[in-house]
Amino acid sequence: MVLLQPFSVEEDQPWKILGKLLLLQPFSVDGDPFAVRFTTIPLSTGLQGLSLEHHTTPIVKFIASAAGKVLEILPKETVPRTSEGYRVKIIVKVFEPLIQGTPVNTVHQGIIWVD
Repeated sequence: MVLLQPFSVEEDQPWKILGKLLLLQPFSVDGDPFAVRFTTIPLSTGLQGLSLEHHTTPIVKFIASAAGKVLEILPKETVPRTSEGYRVKIIVKVFEPLIQGTPVNTVHQGIIWVD
């Protein structure tokens, strides 16, 4: 018998269907559909090509927080063992420009740009 983790619609957002993003938000029958506003969107992104000194969860969280609120960093306990690098789930504000990178201090190279 295989036990599957319970499926959560809101946690697994956004869904990509036919090349479009699908977002869901709680709604009641008594609510006004025009009052529903999407001010934030959950996004998943990868951080590849980081310097060796940046391969710690707190540093990855600092870099990802430049784009929005960090929800989850994968892998959690170890350094990534694949070329994908760290994967980060963040909440970004819809009505603000998406930050594509941030300056990060290094020991030997000074300040570098990470995107």
